[in-house]
Formats: sequence, C-alpha cells, structure tokens
Amino acid sequence: MNKTVTCFQRSELSVCALRTTECGECLVVSGVVGTVTVLVVENCGDCDTQDLMLNTAAFNVLSILPIDIPVVWEVVPCDVSEGMKFKFMTGSDEYGWGIQVRDHRYPVADMCVIVGTICQPLLKMNTNYFVNNNNITAPFTLTIVSINGVEASVEIDAIYSEDVLIHTNVQFPNVC
Repeated sequence: MNKTVTCFQRSELSVCALRTTECGECLVVSGVVGTVTVLVVENCGDCDTQDLMLNTAAFNVLSILPIDIPVVWEVVPCDVSEGMKFKFMTGSDEYGWGIQVRDHRYPVADMCVIVGTICQPLLKMNTNYFVNNNNITAPFTLTIVSINGVEASVEIDAIYSEDVLIHTNVQFPNVC
C-alpha cells in the first residue's frame, strides 16, 4: 500500500487532520475514485469532529475534483517493515530531554524510563514528544506502550542532537 502523510503541509487542499484519531495512526481512506493509506501526523484544531483533511497527494488519489468529497475511513496498523526510530527534541541534554518515536505500527499512548525497578512515566506533549525533566541521563531503557496495550523496550545509549534519527530493531508486534 502507498503510505501518504496527512497534515504535513498547509495549502488549499492539504490542511489536514482528524480530531477523533491519534497522531501516529494509519487510516485507509476511500473516496470517489480511489483508496489511499495515510499517516495522521497532527490534529486539526478548527475542524469538525469527523473531518479528515489530506495533503494534495492523498487527496488526488481520492478525487478528480478540487472540492470537499465524502470519504470513509478505518484505522489500520501502519505498514512498517523496519524497527521504530527515535528523535530527540531540540535543546535536549543530560538535564532534560524529549524524545519522539517514529515509524511505529500502532500509535504510542505512553512511554516511561526504567529507573532501577521502576518505570518512571514521561509526559506526552501535543507534539508527540515524551519529556523527561528528572535528570535521567543516558544510557537508559525506554518502555513504549501502544494504544492497544502492547509494550516494547529499547536501549538508548546517548542523548543526541535533534538532527540524529536513532534506528532500532524494535517494533510493536502485529495484534489481531
């Protein structure tokens, strides 16, 4: 399936979003002339509850006319073939950091850092970064929890600059 990002750019046909979905969710959207799989990357603050606004590439698969069209959609697991990737937030250092998960099969609901035998929760921001303000330094283990309760753990060996994408072999397993 083609995966096209929704809510990526803002133009006449690509404002994007859906209030009833989670960032990181994949949707199969069917329109007048086609079907496309999209990734929700942000929520629309001024949209109606059921509105779905797509970028131009996704919209063009669904319609031949540049007008609002009726669509049906369903949530599906994201079609990922590699491990999750992690990116640190701008300004992250040993005293405080934020980290974002990318390329995950299911949306991320929670994340915590293992400190001794305790999983210390991280604060989820509306940017989908999870923030640590408790002076937890690398290396550390993250436990990532999907919206369907599936957990995965990954070792982070250092705090990197925001331009580094950390590749892993860790992925949420498929669940029925």
